[in-house]
Amino acid sequence: MIPYIILRRLVGTVVIWMVSAAVFFLMNVLPGDPAVAQLGLHADPAALDKFRDLHGLDRPLVVRYADLPGGIARMDLGKSYANNYPVAQLLKERLKPTAELGKVSATYAAQQSCPADCPFLGSGCFAEDGLTGGFITERLNWDLPEGITPEETAAEGAAAMRSPGSMEV
Repeated sequence: MIPYIILRRLVGTVVIWMVSAAVFFLMNVLPGDPAVAQLGLHADPAALDKFRDLHGLDRPLVVRYADLPGGIARMDLGKSYANNYPVAQLLKERLKPTAELGKVSATYAAQQSCPADCPFLGSGCFAEDGLTGGFITERLNWDLPEGITPEETAAEGAAAMRSPGSMEV
């Protein structure tokens, strides 16, 4: 069993490396320039050069790819071309709302797929009021703040996803 697990991890590592390499090189080979896309077609050449220098786009492709694994290991994912925020910070801001939406989605899917007399979850596993009923509090042991429903949590998460940088970290 141990050799199988080791083999699967090695294969998974190779697949992740191949996908990351393919995405990286395709994003750099396809036509288009992030500097021109961000600053516009009629931007000053000095501003374009400064943007490329700031984001490391003036370095050779192979050098940028060689720096990628070290940056990922340090959680230094660079800066967003669109708003110049650190990408790791943007991902961190969106992690909590994404997890909350995932919980609500899983709960809703379980509610829709579980009959009222489900032998696995027991009789009456869902209260009459749907998602806010006993399933969340008793079966999944998820505690929501007083007066907050999963529907409200999902709406807040969706609103936060529309406005970058506005969520509390």
